Amino acid sequence: MDNLIDGREDAFDRLAEEEWQALVMGLAIEKTRARVALKAFELFHAYVIEEWPVARVMETYGVSRDVVYQAKRRVGKVFAQAVIEAQHEAEQPVGGE
Repeated sequence: MDNLIDGREDAFDRLAEEEWQALVMGLAIEKTRARVALKAFELFHAYVIEEWPVARVMETYGVSRDVVYQAKRRVGKVFAQAVIEAQHEAEQPVGGE
């Protein structure tokens, strides 16, 4: 019986962690989108978030490999800061108390 309860608690903890990570990622993506040029964000999102191969990003957006890598680097810095901010926001109790 204890093993069944432990298994349910583990599953709940995993689900809660996945939900929290999804919340943080969503917040960080929104913050990043608001702070960078649309084209740069689209390239970053396709290459980093959606994990498209660089060739597909190049073909889809009509840009060079260098432009994709520049967007990854530049937007990546903004995204990293947005993740930190989103983590702090997600940790705040509802209602900001």
